[in-house]
Amino acid sequence: RAALYQHFRNKEDLFRSVSVRLHDEVMVQARAAFTQEGPVMARIEHALLAFVLGLLAPIAASEHGQELVDINMAVAADITGEAKQVLLASMTQALADADANGEIDLAAARTGAAELAETILAAADGLKHAESGLEKLPARLSLLIRLFDTALRPAGS
Repeated sequence: RAALYQHFRNKEDLFRSVSVRLHDEVMVQARAAFTQEGPVMARIEHALLAFVLGLLAPIAASEHGQELVDINMAVAADITGEAKQVLLASMTQALADADANGEIDLAAARTGAAELAETILAAADGLKHAESGLEKLPARLSLLIRLFDTALRPAGS
């Protein structure tokens, strides 16, 4: 324990350091999803799975999982917030590009890329709070993405 405090000022500093590292690792995976080939909604689904499961799976199995989430929100919410903003910007750009190349039709849905990205992220965030737990999250996220994909398809496709 004393050795840890040679590298960290206190428990909060240690926790923030771990949070930064975990978020950095997760964001590498999420960014990689956007560089893959394939439909925009599939890339968004992969990025969201990497983000949500990458952050929650390591702590979900712990008997102290909820406590760790609560501590993160108390001492490292800014780190999570910054990562979400990067994810949101990537989603917004991917949706705008997909609209520009005719893959999706934002005008028909009467929305813009940023508003849609925020809505998808908020819906995905809500899914992680469902009573069914993380084990059903991939299937529920897939359903959510399929619904958005169907709604955004250009007429006649």
